[in-house]
Amino acid sequence: MVKSALRPMHGVSLLEALVALAIMAFGMLGVVGMQSTLRTNSDVSKQRAEAVRIAQRHIEDWRAFAVLAPTASVADFSDITNIVSAPITGLTTNTSYALSATVLSPSVGRQFKTFSVRVDWADRNGQAQNVTMATAIAGIAPEIAGSLALAGDRAATQRPRGRHASIPIGAVEGPDAGTSRFTPPVPSGTSALSWIFDNHTGYITKRCTGSVCVIFNAQLLSGYINFATDLVQPSPAEAELPSGGSVTGLEVQVDLTLPSTSTENCFTQPAVGTPAIAYFCALPLTLTVPGIWSGSLQVTGLSMAPTMADFATANYKLCRYTPVRNHVPPGGNIDHPLVYTAVKAPLSNQNYLLIRAGNGSAPPFECPANDLLTPLIDGNTYQQQPSV
Repeated sequence: MVKSALRPMHGVSLLEALVALAIMAFGMLGVVGMQSTLRTNSDVSKQRAEAVRIAQRHIEDWRAFAVLAPTASVADFSDITNIVSAPITGLTTNTSYALSATVLSPSVGRQFKTFSVRVDWADRNGQAQNVTMATAIAGIAPEIAGSLALAGDRAATQRPRGRHASIPIGAVEGPDAGTSRFTPPVPSGTSALSWIFDNHTGYITKRCTGSVCVIFNAQLLSGYINFATDLVQPSPAEAELPSGGSVTGLEVQVDLTLPSTSTENCFTQPAVGTPAIAYFCALPLTLTVPGIWSGSLQVTGLSMAPTMADFATANYKLCRYTPVRNHVPPGGNIDHPLVYTAVKAPLSNQNYLLIRAGNGSAPPFECPANDLLTPLIDGNTYQQQPSV
């Protein structure tokens, strides 16, 4: 009988165990590395979220300015400037932050400031990190924000007192539902006159003398005449805030070309709280649908300059407030032209500025342009009378 030459092998199991242990060790190192990376990323994420909060809080602090004009002890629009803050500490993110802001001041005519806010910090490994946020803040009076509470679909019947905005504020409830009655400032000794307005359209539908009313299809043209009648060339700033007193004898009329060639006299009265004069014109319409009128407003009762080249101290010139410096601007009547053409709706706030022709020697006075130092206000004027 032959015996087997094979013998048992010793140490194989130990070698397998060592190999398995080595593989496990490499795996554990990978897990530890992953845990470290996750911890670092989580830490940086928390720090970044805190940096964003710091930047947003600084932006909102700027948005909360109280007034536009520079005002002591009050946060105003001019306070939005470049800044580098002291280190921000005491937070639960294992680091401190440095905030800086760079403001791009608006150029002439712009109504906002653009700027960027940067927050810097060092993470757990000493690596520099930062967050930058850019935004813009409009230079608009904060109180205007109250208009955001108004419904966006407001119709004419939802305006003050439930009537069209062109109806004079002094109008009272009319004789019929949905109407208003306005009594223009007629001269003393003249029969009582009133106009009946449709609250929805703002059209004048009746003209009343005493208690007797007749059908009257007309539209209202109204506004104010301001005065800058000192013997100096009116400045753009004075055009926006006229300081002159009213001139006696001034009257207003509209020279119509439609519905027929005629002259319609207007009614004037001192404006409450200002030296300006308010005027009201009821202009008849054509019989077509919709009814329209065409014509031009003129000041009478004063010695008006024959041309813009005139510089006599006793003469006057009439300037109209308009954003476009030409006679008939693009877009029609919305820009307050020299001649109204085919007007289809009531017009209010059609405002003018009366100035002297000059101080008796050249150069003649001109209608002042817009004041570029007040970008929120367009006080530009252009010649109305004379027109040449």
